[in-house]
Amino acid sequence: MENIRKRLYKIITSIMLIGCSSYPLFSQWQTIVVPINNQYLNSIYFINSSTAYIGGNNKMAFTNNDFASVTAINFLVDIQGNVVPYFPNVINDLHFTSVNDGFCTGIFNLQNEYDVFKTDNGAANWTFQLNDDNNGGLPRYLSAFDFKGSIAVSVGSAGRMS
Repeated sequence: MENIRKRLYKIITSIMLIGCSSYPLFSQWQTIVVPINNQYLNSIYFINSSTAYIGGNNKMAFTNNDFASVTAINFLVDIQGNVVPYFPNVINDLHFTSVNDGFCTGIFNLQNEYDVFKTDNGAANWTFQLNDDNNGGLPRYLSAFDFKGSIAVSVGSAGRMS
């Protein structure tokens, strides 16, 4: 009986090892230097395998070559190229439908409104997609959002979901 248990144990162990070795193994973590000094990085959105936007405090970053280079982007620049004086600008979540078209949300304007911004020129300029400063207790901010088909759903402070 003891021999049968040992054989069965060896067989099961061998099957498990063979099964585990057939799955792809993930590579090690790699540190990437992003040119946003002394800022928190809060979000990242991959458009494809080599192109991504990164959101942080008061800045964004962009790569289109699998992080061989990363470019810092001033966040919230108006049509004339002036930085919009929102503070603090904390980008909590990003979603891009193409290299040029995207949305972001976070903590803006002293945390007293729910905002979603939209860009159609690769984060060079942003416009309000949602601006709600009349509902809910303070602080007011959105933490994350996602799309269900063509409908965007966001969640945030004070149990807010819009």
